Amino acid sequence: MRDTNRLRIGLLVVVMVCATTLFGCADLAQQAKLQAEEAAKQEIQRQVDQAKQGAQDAANKAVESAKDAVGISKSIQPDMAHAAYTTSANPLSEFSGHCTWFAWGRAYEKWGVRLPMVGNAGEWYTDKSGDALEHSAVPRADSIAVWQKGEYGHVAYVEQVNGDTIVLNEANWVNPSFEQHGSGYSGSTTSVSSAEMANRYGKFMGYVYIPR
Repeated sequence: MRDTNRLRIGLLVVVMVCATTLFGCADLAQQAKLQAEEAAKQEIQRQVDQAKQGAQDAANKAVESAKDAVGISKSIQPDMAHAAYTTSANPLSEFSGHCTWFAWGRAYEKWGVRLPMVGNAGEWYTDKSGDALEHSAVPRADSIAVWQKGEYGHVAYVEQVNGDTIVLNEANWVNPSFEQHGSGYSGSTTSVSSAEMANRYGKFMGYVYIPR
């Protein structure tokens, strides 16, 4: 009888252990299922976010391409009779003939943009008033190239970027070493390579993009 009872107790223990193990396995299986579902949701969300970003990047690129096309369609020859150069619409009109007067006027003539920078040319890249504008070492059509040298420095208007060639319009460049003579618009565009930009005049600071 004792052996029978022991056998029953042993079987009961085995049954309980198996049941516990099965319940434990079921819990593990449920946890694994939930984790797999969560991982799938995260992967789907990642793919959705990636697709959205790709679409946004493509849209941004299309917009920039359209803006470039509009910019190219505009003449790269400034209209020097425009009010941007001839009237007090230009806050630098008292410095007529200087590089800052021309660069400010060109942005206003071409895009109706009133640049916030009105100090010496060499300060245009670091001028706090222009913090809202995008600054970059990468040339882009319709941006202001800035050089720092001495008290005044120099700025030029970037009309086009064709590969490694940067097409500029600028004033007061007949004799840039004499910065205060105010020689006016040079009369034609100048094509410069990226390497030449860096060594063209003083310290090259970079480009301030004009919002188009």
